[in-house]
Amino acid sequence: MDESERRKIIEEFINILEMLRPYAAEGSDEKTNIILTLKFLESGKVLDEDLLPIANKILEIAKRIGSYEMKREIELFLVGEKLKRLTKS
Repeated sequence: MDESERRKIIEEFINILEMLRPYAAEGSDEKTNIILTLKFLESGKVLDEDLLPIANKILEIAKRIGSYEMKREIELFLVGEKLKRLTKS
């Protein structure tokens, strides 16, 4: 995977996590996972092999705290074509 594709995916992950952040209860595991994942993504030390586990973690968080529509949108993004590109690399 080239650098521009990885950056684009990381930006999408950050956008999704920022969207989920207000729905997580203060002090909850989900809120902590969102904050830690955002810090990791923003650090710039993300490798290609980190992207799939991060996508799975985001989906897990969305299933716990998101509305039905939000979960559906996130799942379509994470399990859709973009995730297929991740697994090919």
